[in-house]
Amino acid sequence: MDGLTAVQVATITENVVASLDKKGKRSKKERRDHRLRNTYLLLDNYRKLKAHIDTQPEVSAEQKEYERETGDEITLNSLMKYHIKTEQFLSFIDSILAGFEFQAKNGDEAAWRRFRVIEFLYLSTTHLSVSEIAIYFNCDVSTIHKDKRRAVNDLSVMLYGIDAISDFLSNGHFTP
Repeated sequence: MDGLTAVQVATITENVVASLDKKGKRSKKERRDHRLRNTYLLLDNYRKLKAHIDTQPEVSAEQKEYERETGDEITLNSLMKYHIKTEQFLSFIDSILAGFEFQAKNGDEAAWRRFRVIEFLYLSTTHLSVSEIAIYFNCDVSTIHKDKRRAVNDLSVMLYGIDAISDFLSNGHFTP
């Protein structure tokens, strides 16, 4: 068996380049999907995170005094760190949601409906199903699903900025 011919080398090279391009595109798609999943994950757990903030006990003045005097950290303090991180994170999310609501109020009827869909599905104390929301707005269930996808896209842009737009455009998943 002799060495490879120029044609064989060119064919192998083309296949390797095509394979690398495909892996690069797949990697971009996975990053985009990860961001979308994070937006959905955030929305799915929004009420639980709010409950976490509402149910966490405060560190008492006596506990702070004890820790300062003895240098011993009480285990509750470790848990309070999670509470503080969650509270700061939710403060950021709430500001994004307030901006989303402001844009919806100043937009058209469809923009307001998209906000309300997110509110009914994920944010309000009373959870409504997609079917119930469709009845409320007197529209088809498919409209509510489209509104939800579009609203999550909008929120992803507000959360992740230009990277979300780039991902949507490069993968053809942006719905203007």
